[in-house]
Amino acid sequence: MKTSNKIVLVLFFSMFLASIIGIIYVKNVLLSDLHIGDANLKEYSASLEAYSKLKINKNVRVSFEQSEQYGFTLVADSNVIEQVLIVSENNVVSINVEGVFVSSKPIEIHLQGKNLESIILDNGAQLNIDNQIQVSNLDVVVNEGAYLFMNGIFDSLSVNSNTGCNTDLMGSCKNLYIHSSAGSRLNADSLKVNNCKISTSTGAVSNLHVLETFDVNASSGAIINYSGTPKIINNEISMGAKLVSK
Repeated sequence: MKTSNKIVLVLFFSMFLASIIGIIYVKNVLLSDLHIGDANLKEYSASLEAYSKLKINKNVRVSFEQSEQYGFTLVADSNVIEQVLIVSENNVVSINVEGVFVSSKPIEIHLQGKNLESIILDNGAQLNIDNQIQVSNLDVVVNEGAYLFMNGIFDSLSVNSNTGCNTDLMGSCKNLYIHSSAGSRLNADSLKVNNCKISTSTGAVSNLHVLETFDVNASSGAIINYSGTPKIINNEISMGAKLVSK
């Protein structure tokens, strides 16, 4: 065999061996981070510092109750509960889960707080606000398959949604600002909105109920279904997008 061919074979074998070692290493790391729930549910409650901002990451179910108290109750498998990180600092409550887990029941967290100014949901996080809240100005970001259900009375509400997430809104809102994309779905038929400004694209679907003024910018296959008889002050529709009056 020629020397050049031997060198090529040696290099190929070295690369193949390195890839196998890498796969084994990654698999071992993932397995070491995997937590299997023991089906022994535990409940843990604690108080929190005052906060007005929420940042929730990973597949946990969180509910929020407007209250004069600041605290939380966590329910999860006993051997998973320590992997749930709930941190309150600098006016922000951050919720995350370490490692990878397979629990017998979804991790559930009930939060209490006085006011909300900002919500950020990522990586399949779920937030439910069933009991109607009342806030002046709220900024919401819903990313990467996350889900938000929110019932409230809002002076100003800003919603940024993308990457396959779902948002359900109900209640009333004076001014609603929407930026949606990447197949996200916004269902706000049950939210009575006085004035709405929406910018939407790439297959996002929005269902709205607008009463007074409507500013629309839609492109790339986005669909806006709306009810009500608002004055449309701007109507920019392009690239297969649709604005449909119901």
